[in-house]
Amino acid sequence: MIFNKSLTVSPIHKKTVVKHIHKPLKINIMKKLILALFVIAAITALNNKTFAQYAIPSYDVPVIADPTTFEETATQSTTSGFNLISANPASRGERKVNVRVIDNDMQTTASSTIEIYSLDESITYGPYTVYEETTFELLLTEEYEWGVRVLAASEGCEMSVWFD
Repeated sequence: MIFNKSLTVSPIHKKTVVKHIHKPLKINIMKKLILALFVIAAITALNNKTFAQYAIPSYDVPVIADPTTFEETATQSTTSGFNLISANPASRGERKVNVRVIDNDMQTTASSTIEIYSLDESITYGPYTVYEETTFELLLTEEYEWGVRVLAASEGCEMSVWFD
């Protein structure tokens, strides 16, 4: 091939070349950018998990809005074979969740309807109704991390949730 070094492109041809190459290239980049942003937004939306309002253990928490949730985190769960408080071996890999409802108004009796669920949402127990002056207890396996969801509660009540 022989190239002519004196070849010049007229301004009209230059605009045509830019129009046919640069503009489609710009559109392709925008399409790819929009697609990438859409994929990132979809992944974020699918992986987005609502987190509990309160950790377990929590004591005397005012239940203002339903549902109020309590959840344990990986650092709070008992993963060893020993109870950290009593230093005794845990029995059969189980532990007890405790829920207590109180009301500061002496003229009313507080109550709450709750569900207990595994954080991976494979197990749900309840609904249970917990009344003031009683402690609700349920034996749970240590294989899962657990949460307590308040479905309904009497006005002005407070809850405490902890593990034994």
